[in-house]
Amino acid sequence: MLLTWAGYIGLGIAAVLLLLDLARFRKTEGKVLGWERSDGDEGPNASHAPRIRYRTAIGMTREFRSCVFVWTKPLPLVGSMMPVRYHPTIPWLHGVDRWTHRWIAPVFFGLTGAAFVWFGSL
Repeated sequence: MLLTWAGYIGLGIAAVLLLLDLARFRKTEGKVLGWERSDGDEGPNASHAPRIRYRTAIGMTREFRSCVFVWTKPLPLVGSMMPVRYHPTIPWLHGVDRWTHRWIAPVFFGLTGAAFVWFGSL
């Protein structure tokens, strides 16, 4: 029974994360200013994080370093544009608009919650 309730909580967290993302975040394009290599990574397969500048819908300019590293080769060129998602009223909530950035947390909590509900009902 406890496992089932934990599953329902996980499903609830997934739903809240998804709804907050869909309702509040805005999309725009950001300019790649440069790339930062992750600590400890050396060689041709090192991962990099982009530093991006973007403009909000009300004209404010913001800049950030993505917290998610990119392993694709070749890296997008400095000066190229990347999709960005941002929260209009919370300046530190922003990131590169990729599937993994948007869906990883809701998918994790949703699948974990569903598994707990299923195992708890056995």
